[in-house]
Amino acid sequence: MWAMLFTVLGSFFCSGGLILMKKSHNRAELAERNNIKRNAYCDAFWLGGFTSIVLGSFFNVVALGYGNVLLLASSSSLSIIFNTAFSVTLLNEKLVKKDILAMLFICIGSILFLIIAKNDPEEYTPKSLLDLITRPISIAYMVLQLIYIIGAYKVVQAINKRIFNFITHISTDDEKEQVKESSKPSVKVMCTSLELVKRKIFNKISTNHNFQNLKRDIKTPMALMSIAAGVVAGLASALLKGMTISISTTGCLSLSTICYLTIAIALSLFQLHLINIPMKSYDQIEIIPIYQTFLILLNMASGAIILNE
Repeated sequence: MWAMLFTVLGSFFCSGGLILMKKSHNRAELAERNNIKRNAYCDAFWLGGFTSIVLGSFFNVVALGYGNVLLLASSSSLSIIFNTAFSVTLLNEKLVKKDILAMLFICIGSILFLIIAKNDPEEYTPKSLLDLITRPISIAYMVLQLIYIIGAYKVVQAINKRIFNFITHISTDDEKEQVKESSKPSVKVMCTSLELVKRKIFNKISTNHNFQNLKRDIKTPMALMSIAAGVVAGLASALLKGMTISISTTGCLSLSTICYLTIAIALSLFQLHLINIPMKSYDQIEIIPIYQTFLILLNMASGAIILNE
């Protein structure tokens, strides 16, 4: 009961925080179109969103001390509902039928998992937790996650370079100057270049031979970075889960648990960086269902593989 309550609160505040961050990116994009420089990360909305996410994460950490991480991962599908409601009402984003259907299936799957899953209490000591984390299967699992994140960065970098080359090939002189100023090929998908590509692709027929491939790949960076954020968040949740139960089992805060906490915080900040990359250019209503789905899946996988749940 307490686990579910804290998870609902955590989902609410984390979803609200992400919406505020998206709001700051929207303000920065609008300012850029008016030739005004604005740093989204220094915006009051972004800082407020970060504070809200910290508060939501606190509730999630408290919840981890009460319930199995697999059960909590399923109930975090509430974040998709909160995010959808906030995106439509606060960001004025459009909700289409296929989005509703996808979210419905995600929520049904989560409810079914909650019904059939068992919530057996676990006990970890610092030594047993270290033994679980250093098992060959746990190490292999984390190495695979690292390989995916590096691969996602490389693919996004390659697509971004193609976007840059495509724009400079078909754009007017003024648009080329915009691209040159704000969208040099890098691992991030820059707002101005993507907006130009969207207008060229979706509002104008192009005869360029790369048109179809680029149209197909235009949302690939969003998917890859959203999945990468879910991968990192799942690993952070497993470490936080083991740490909280280790503290409750031993009744003290050891050096190893402090190390786990430090690593989990670093992973959480990195996950926040990853999810902010697609926020710059894509709708929140598209990003969060992908992110949240893989957060649920990777939470379950991390709990099963690393913590042996």
